[in-house]
Amino acid sequence: MYAAYLVMDQMKGRPSSALMFFFWLIVAITDGIIFRSHIKVALNYGVSTPRDSFLFVVRVLYYPAVLLQLFLSIWNAKSLDEEPDLKKPEQLWDLNPEDRAHNIAQVFARQRDRRKTDASLGWALVRAFWPELVYSALLKLVYNAMLFLIPRILSLLIGFVKNKEEEVWKGYLFAMLLFVASVIQTLSIGHYFHRCNKLGIRLRTAAMGGVYKKSPDRTREFDQGANVIPVTRMDFLAAWEHLPPVVAQALSTGETCTRPAKRENETKN
Repeated sequence: MYAAYLVMDQMKGRPSSALMFFFWLIVAITDGIIFRSHIKVALNYGVSTPRDSFLFVVRVLYYPAVLLQLFLSIWNAKSLDEEPDLKKPEQLWDLNPEDRAHNIAQVFARQRDRRKTDASLGWALVRAFWPELVYSALLKLVYNAMLFLIPRILSLLIGFVKNKEEEVWKGYLFAMLLFVASVIQTLSIGHYFHRCNKLGIRLRTAAMGGVYKKSPDRTREFDQGANVIPVTRMDFLAAWEHLPPVVAQALSTGETCTRPAKRENETKN
């Protein structure tokens, strides 16, 4: 994992000691508990076989090396620049081509100009960004599916523990399925919120780009510092970024509230 972090940092990241510091901090905390357990076992029961002696020596030497790495990751070379902050727009990180305002405005304008008459802002945004909408909906669907699947796998695992006659491989299978389902649930909901925020920024950029593009055509008075978009509309566009997560959370809350009613109806029947 440490090697993977280093490769990713060299390929796509920026030089920073914060990532490595938190990595070694987490490793030191988690391995500290394991190191304490090995020391207690060795003091209480001793080391009987040569294999156990070799593993004990390796573990004893490993944890101080982790603490050394944690200590060294705190110190970083001082920058030669007295003002290391960003000074020019050219020093900013480059955005992906699909996330740039110029490309977003072009996609939105292409969909908006398809219908010169009776053009709707909402339908133009949907036609321009429907892949992101579908992808976000699929991520939310996967998350909701895991909500129903994980309790079912847990009930199967509990049944396996209670039944002593079950095969051993079923326990490993249920435990592995439970772990995989939990990982998929966590990744899907995290990526879902990321895509929703990204989609909200794109919708806001497209709407603002469309308004500012049409404003010079309507007025030639460029010297006047008129505000093209009122403050209320700016607040409304800013709310688009958080609208999909809020709607999804409301639907999840409604779904959770309806479960007890369904269970009561099933018990009555």
